[in-house]
Parts: sequence; C-alpha cells; structure tokens
Amino acid sequence: MEKSKSAECPAEDVSKIPDEELLRRSKEDLVRRLRRAEAERRSVILEHGNLMREVNRRLQLHLDEIRSLKDVNQKLQEDNQELRELCCFLDDDRQKDRKVSREWQRFGRYTAGVLWKDLVLFQQKLTELETGQEALKAENTELTEILVMLDEERSGARSRSSIDSQSSLSNLNGPVPPRDGGDGSSTSSAGSGGSPDHHQNLLLMKTDPMRRSMDDLRVDRDCEASGGYVRQLENKLKMLEEENKQLMSQAPAWTSSGEPPPTGFCLHLAQKPEAVVHAMKVLEVHEKLDRRSSREYDEDLSDKEKAIVREMCNV
Repeated sequence: MEKSKSAECPAEDVSKIPDEELLRRSKEDLVRRLRRAEAERRSVILEHGNLMREVNRRLQLHLDEIRSLKDVNQKLQEDNQELRELCCFLDDDRQKDRKVSREWQRFGRYTAGVLWKDLVLFQQKLTELETGQEALKAENTELTEILVMLDEERSGARSRSSIDSQSSLSNLNGPVPPRDGGDGSSTSSAGSGGSPDHHQNLLLMKTDPMRRSMDDLRVDRDCEASGGYVRQLENKLKMLEEENKQLMSQAPAWTSSGEPPPTGFCLHLAQKPEAVVHAMKVLEVHEKLDRRSSREYDEDLSDKEKAIVREMCNV
C-alpha cells in the first residue's frame, strides 16, 4: 500500500506530508522521495540559474544600449548647445548687418541729396557761364562791327581829306579862267555880270563852303556820338571783365583742373583794350582832321554864312 502511494505521487512534496504519515513509511521510500526532491530542486536551480544568466545577459545588453544612448544624448546636447550659440551669433550678425544696412541707406540718401544739390548748383553756374559767354560773343560782334565802321569812317575821312587838299591846291593855283561867250557854253563874259547864270554861280560858290561846313558838323557829331558809344562799350567791357573774373574764380574745380573750358569762353581779354585803344586813336585822328578842316572852313566863311549855317544846324 505504501509503495503504491509513493508510486502514485512520486512528485509529492515531503513538506506537505504530515509527520505521522512519514513515520509510517519506510526508510527506502523516504530516501527515494528525498533523492527525487533533490533532483527536482537541482533542476529547478539549474533552470533558475540559466534564467538568471539570460536575464543578466539581457540586462547587460540593455545597460550597454543605455550607455550608448547616454553618449549619443550627450553628443546631441553638445551639438544642440553649439547650434544655439551659432544661432545667437548669427542673430547678432543679422542685427548688426541690419543696422549697418540702415546706416548705409541713410548715408546713401544724404549723399544723393548733397550730390543733387551740387548738381543743381553746377547747372546754374553752367547756365550763368553760358549766358556770360553769349554776352561776350555779342559784345565781340558789336566791337567788330564798330571797328569795321570806324575803318570805313577812317577811309572816308582820308578820301575827304584828299579831296579837300586837292580843292585847296586848285584854289591856290588860281581861279579858273572864264570861258568866252562864243564857245557855246552857259557862262557869260565879264560884261554879262548881271545875268541869272552869273548869280546862280555866285550862289553855288557861296553855298559850297556852307555845305562843307554842314558836312563837317555832321561828321563832328557822328564822331562825338561814336566816341561816346565807344566809351560806353569800354565801360561795359571793364564790367564784363570783372564779372568774367568773378565767374572764373567761382567756376567748379573740374574746369580749373586742366580740362579745356567751353569754346569761346577763355577769350584773350588783353586784346579788347587794344582794340578799344586803336578805335580811340582812330577817333582822335578823325577829330583832329575835322577840327582842322572846320577851322579852315570857318576862316573861309563870313559872319552871315556862319549864322546861316548855325540856323541850319539848329533846324
């Protein structure tokens, strides 16, 4: 009965069997149960050890993974910190660049305004210089016309002086002999002094010096008018020279740095006074000639003829 019970429950735990039943059993059965329990315990211990080794191995693997992950995390944190610092640095550079760009924009606007003002001033100066140049050209053309007119008057005065000298020489050589009445001419002999042709000739002889004196007076007036006009032109030339000097002193730096100025602008100012002096000399010669001729004609004229000439001049 005991053997059958032990065979039926071989794996029965000894601790669960009460003491009375253990006492009833034999020693062999107890030893066999003990051996069996020890074998089972050893197998359990081995299994437990294997499980523990597997668990330890897995734990070691997990620990290695955790360590590697910690290293990776540390590296990522360091990289993140570097990236943050780089972002801050780039943000500072961006702010600085923005400030610099704003400053450059302000400077560009200021310089553009200044350059625009300077450009307007230079354009005004250029227009003033062009107007001055045109005025100088007009004055030069007027002076050339005056010089041409004075040359023509000088040539006319020379021709008149030559004609007057020829007439004076003819008067000094003697009067023209009267023609005979039988030659068919309009003049009569000495016996026909009361004829109308004779009176007409006398009137012509008297009116010739009067006409000459009138021409001389007109020439004197023309000379005086031309002299006054030349003096006015001389004063204008002086004023224009002073204005030209002021404009040249106020001209921009690029005109005085060696570049050629506009054509016709740099006129030789020294030639203008020479032309004016030449014109004045010509006028003085005309005045001297006219004074001499007027004195000669005044000596030839009588008081009545002078009075007639004055009345005609007043008219």
